[in-house]
Amino acid sequence: MGCGDMRYKLEEILNRIRGGLIVSCQALEGEPLHGSEYMAKMAKAAFQGGAVAIRANSPEDIKAIKREVPLPVIGLYKVKYDDSPVYITPTFKEASLLAEADMIAIDATAQPRPGGEDLKELIRRIHNELHLPILADVSNSEEGIKAASYGADLISTALSGYVNCEVEPESPDFELVRALSQKIEVPILAEGRIHFPHEAAELLNLGAYAIVIGGAITRPQEITKRFVRAIEKDVSQYAVGIDIGGTNTKLGIVNGIGEVIINKSKKTDAKRGGAALLSSLVDWIGELLDEANVPITGIGLGSPGAINSKTGKVVWASENLPGWGGTELAKTLINKYKVPVRVTNDVNAVALGERWRGAAKGHRNVICITLGTGIGAGIICDGKLLEGAIGYAGEIGHICVEMNGRECTCGLRGCLEAYASATGLLKSINERAPVDSVEELFRGYKEGNPLYIKVVDRGISYLGSTLGGLANTFNPEVIVIGGGIANAGEWFISKISDEARNYMLPITKSLVKIAPSALRDRA
Repeated sequence: MGCGDMRYKLEEILNRIRGGLIVSCQALEGEPLHGSEYMAKMAKAAFQGGAVAIRANSPEDIKAIKREVPLPVIGLYKVKYDDSPVYITPTFKEASLLAEADMIAIDATAQPRPGGEDLKELIRRIHNELHLPILADVSNSEEGIKAASYGADLISTALSGYVNCEVEPESPDFELVRALSQKIEVPILAEGRIHFPHEAAELLNLGAYAIVIGGAITRPQEITKRFVRAIEKDVSQYAVGIDIGGTNTKLGIVNGIGEVIINKSKKTDAKRGGAALLSSLVDWIGELLDEANVPITGIGLGSPGAINSKTGKVVWASENLPGWGGTELAKTLINKYKVPVRVTNDVNAVALGERWRGAAKGHRNVICITLGTGIGAGIICDGKLLEGAIGYAGEIGHICVEMNGRECTCGLRGCLEAYASATGLLKSINERAPVDSVEELFRGYKEGNPLYIKVVDRGISYLGSTLGGLANTFNPEVIVIGGGIANAGEWFISKISDEARNYMLPITKSLVKIAPSALRDRA
């Protein structure tokens, strides 16, 4: 093969790999998949998955892979010399053994080469004697520019982060790809620490000609380690989670995979006012931390009312929590516990919990309602929480369901919350007969008491019409129903679901799933 043939071969390879994925099929001695037979099968799997070329180490592996797949093979030969850290095809001796490859990869860094061999001379000899194109692996832009000036046909970022680095980076070298693509006309192959598809796409956007991925695809032990490290990191990280309710406040410590390690429930005692509740909250967190005895990385709170999630301040709250509006939740807890603090509306927090680990897991369009002292909704559209201008979106408890009806704690009249919340249901029944609890009301309902049936059915009717309207408006995949009174049982959720479907468009009715909370009071 002469120089003309080499140029033709290079053009053919470039045409085949442009914008594609090159898979590096390599396993070192001592690794479970070491051996040409395994690498050939790995290459075949990569080919079936859509790879446009293979990068392979050693003459034996290259031969086996060429027999197995009809793809260009970028060959290299890893050999270590005592007088040099360079080991990727370090000398012409190794290059001369790679004649069956379609291209030869070499270390083109500025590190001392074995026997003082000259990089420029190595590139010249491979071109002139072996008539094969050259891929130069570099660690920085200066090395890439120099390798291109010496005649390298492609430049790879494979050695970025591995030469003269005390700590190996975790991410691909996006900046090096950008710099090389702007400074030289030789095609750039992005390689090194590319673990996710979005990283590969970003590298192509930055100017990479093609992508090379190895261990993230072909080394099961490295893939396993990455998952194990991620799991260990999540399991060993802890945060305090708090649900502030009008009746009870629930506190827990949660690890990074959503397991509740310890939890407590405290009486909110809202009548004492906002300042007193905040003081109690600080003390309760301290008690929880003392008992759990684990370091925390943050605190997350769900609070009733309109919450500015950027500042962690309660913008407004109803009289269910008198004096709660204006409370600087995040600021107070950051000053006390010196960790990041995030605050959102309580039902928003429930919605996020149910989507992460509960009944809405895997869905991107979710409505989650809670039925308790009040009524609220958390709405997730296309995977994003809908908060509104000041964190007040989802206050469905204050949708008017009865014109000029009963006064609500918010100051309006005829609100859903005034009739279908625990407070509203008890107020409705106590206008006619004394009942101490929602549980007692529901017992009477199931026993057939006509007065109890009238009160509960009215609440369910109002809930159903509201949910049907929300479903038609937001087109959710799932509606999750939670909160204290939703724990009444399957009969209650079923009746709300049936009523809601009476108010849904046919297309909505066929799509949406209505489910009870999976996480209940831990959401």
